[in-house]
Amino acid sequence: MSKDQFKTRLEIAKNKILKKSNISKQSSSSNLGIAFKMSTEMVAAVVVGTIIGFILDNWFGTKPWLILIFFF
Repeated sequence: MSKDQFKTRLEIAKNKILKKSNISKQSSSSNLGIAFKMSTEMVAAVVVGTIIGFILDNWFGTKPWLILIFFF
């Protein structure tokens, strides 16, 4: 094997490793983004449900039943 062939094969191997490491970095950051999005949506749903339950309880005078129903 000549030096030129070795250099080209080495360059190809380095490029493959760099591509794999970039893909793994991108997927882990996108997974983190998905986790933050899911947690934010869950917290927002509980807060909005509680607020709706509180408003309806005050309107109908049924404290605390609608808060409990909309909380879950």
